Amino acid sequence: MDEFPVILEDVDESGGDVIIYSKPSYAGIKIDGKDTHLLTPQRFRAKAGEREITVWKRGYHPTRKKVEVLPGRIVEEHFILCPATIPIETRKNFKDGAVTYVGVIHVTSTPSKANIFVDGVFIGKVTPEKLALPVDPEPYNISVSKPGYPTVGMNIINTERDQEIHLTLKEMH
Repeated sequence: MDEFPVILEDVDESGGDVIIYSKPSYAGIKIDGKDTHLLTPQRFRAKAGEREITVWKRGYHPTRKKVEVLPGRIVEEHFILCPATIPIETRKNFKDGAVTYVGVIHVTSTPSKANIFVDGVFIGKVTPEKLALPVDPEPYNISVSKPGYPTVGMNIINTERDQEIHLTLKEMH
C-alpha cells in the first residue's frame, strides 16, 4: 500500500483519507455503490461525509459499512468477508455472465455438532455438513469448534471433485 492516497474522481482537498483492509486481501472496493477499481489493502481520498463502503470478492458475500469521512482526517476500516456457500445441487454458479465452478467438501467431526468456520468466519452450520464452495487455487482453512474443546482445523484446496475431511476435537483438561 502506498504512503500517499489514490485520489478518486470528483474529490477536492476537502475530502478525507480512507484506508481499507480486508480478509481476504485483494477484494474490490465500492463507494456509494460505484466501483473504484481499487483492491484492498488500499488508501484513497474520498469526499467528506457519510459514505457507504462495500468490499467484495468473487466467492464471498459483499460486506458494507457506513463510514464517516472527515475533511483532512484519516479513517481506517477492516472488513472480513464471509465465504459464499453455494447450494450442493449447483455445480456451476452463473453470475454476471461468469461461470464459477464449485466443489463439495463434506465436513465431519468427532464429536459431531461442532461449529464450522471457513477462513476464520463462522458460517452458521454445524457438523456433519456438506459445503459447496467456489473452486479456488488458494487454500480454504476449514476449522471446527465446540465448547470445552480447542479449535481444530486444516487447509484444503477446493477442486471440482467431492472431498471429505474429518476433524477430531480433544477435550480440554
